[in-house]
Amino acid sequence: MPTYQVMPPLSTDDYEALKADIAANGVRVSVEFDENNNILDGHNRVAIYKELQSEGVALPPLPRVVKIGMSEEQKTEYALVVNSVRRQLSKEWKKQKAIDLRKAGWTQERIGRILGVPQQTLSRWLIEFTKMGKLPEESSIIGADGKQYPERVNGKKLS
Repeated sequence: MPTYQVMPPLSTDDYEALKADIAANGVRVSVEFDENNNILDGHNRVAIYKELQSEGVALPPLPRVVKIGMSEEQKTEYALVVNSVRRQLSKEWKKQKAIDLRKAGWTQERIGRILGVPQQTLSRWLIEFTKMGKLPEESSIIGADGKQYPERVNGKKLS
C-alpha cells in the first residue's frame, strides 16, 4: 500500500492539541483518500481517530472525500501541496524534500512552486546539493504533465 505521508511528524504538543480537539469535536476536516483507500491527506487525523476509538471515545463517523483518477505522481504532488499550506516547515525539511523531488526528476520550477521556495533560492540550493554530491547531474526531468523531458535542449538547461 503506497503512502502519501509526505510531511514530518507532528510535534508532541501539536499532536496532543489535535487529539484533544478531535476528542471534543470529532474530525472537522475531511480525510482525503484515493480510489484504493490510500490516505492522501489526513494521516494524523486518522491515527488519532483510531487511537481515540481504541480508548473508548465515541466519535461521529470519519468525514471522507475520495479523489479518483490521479496518477501516483499527482497524488504525491497533491499531498505535498495540501499539507504545505497547513504546516510551518523548516528550511532543512524543505531542502531535503527538494533533493528527494529533484532525484525523482521533478523540475526546479515545480519543486519551488510546491514547496513555496523562490526560484533563485531553490537554484542556489540545487547547485549546492550537486556540488556536495547529494544530487547527480540530471539528464532528464519530469514536467507538471507527468511526462519525461531532456533536461537540456540545444545546450540550454530547462530548469
